Amino acid sequence: MRHTVIMMAMMVFCAWSASASASELGDSASDRATYALTPEMEETARSRVGEKLRDEESARYYNLRGMGKEADGSVVCGEVNAKNAYGAYVGRRKFAVMPSRVIIWSDGSDWDAQDSRKWIQMICGS
Repeated sequence: MRHTVIMMAMMVFCAWSASASASELGDSASDRATYALTPEMEETARSRVGEKLRDEESARYYNLRGMGKEADGSVVCGEVNAKNAYGAYVGRRKFAVMPSRVIIWSDGSDWDAQDSRKWIQMICGS
């Protein structure tokens, strides 16, 4: 019984994740075309990613670009390198900023880490 409840919860979460992200993404490659960001779009993306980091002040951003058919900054992809709790830089991590969430690449082996990598690859490409 317990396993059934856990499996049902995972299925609901997966369906919710897919539907939320599908509405923010397009279905074709042309919907995921890249475009340059305005300074305001970059600042918004940096701010939203920074909220998820341990040391926002140390963050270094790379390869920021807008994704989608509309150049409105609603989906931003890029890479960030920031310090961890020990004060060392962890290396560049890919990220995706969407209206409803921010996803940062995780190297862990748990389900959430695998999910983050899957979504970033789907949203931003390789």
